[in-house]
Amino acid sequence: MDVLTHAIESYVSKAANPVSEAFALQAMKLIGKHWEKIRPGYPYRKRRKRQLKP
Repeated sequence: MDVLTHAIESYVSKAANPVSEAFALQAMKLIGKHWEKIRPGYPYRKRRKRQLKP
């Protein structure tokens, strides 16, 4: 999960600041909340549809 890696990296970075940490935490919360729908093994077509939703 590249998006989770980026969120963690942003949070622990030496260059992190309160704003970047807040965005990183929010990203990690959203990933956790929606993990079942985006996890590997979830039907590909359903994941793809979710990615393309506006």
